[in-house]
Amino acid sequence: MTRLGLFGGTFDPPHLGHLILAEAAREQLALDCVLWVVAGRSPLKLDREPSPVDMRIEMVEAAIAANIPARNCFSSWAKTRSAIFRAGIGRRI
Repeated sequence: MTRLGLFGGTFDPPHLGHLILAEAAREQLALDCVLWVVAGRSPLKLDREPSPVDMRIEMVEAAIAANIPARNCFSSWAKTRSAIFRAGIGRRI
């Protein structure tokens, strides 16, 4: 059975602290993969408009790709959602 961790946030922008936290969770919880879920808006930052979601998804994917130890086990929600639908696992997520 695959052990999947979900890591959510606005990631505006994603930074080294996010990568360290996700990797620590993967190691300590013996996860096979950490799935980054980019949220639309933070309830804690209602005083400012977030960057466009497409831009934040691209930044998350770039941060993941640049993190060599995690390159093969991290994914962004955008890529994984497409893979789940292609595999026919579910229609609603």
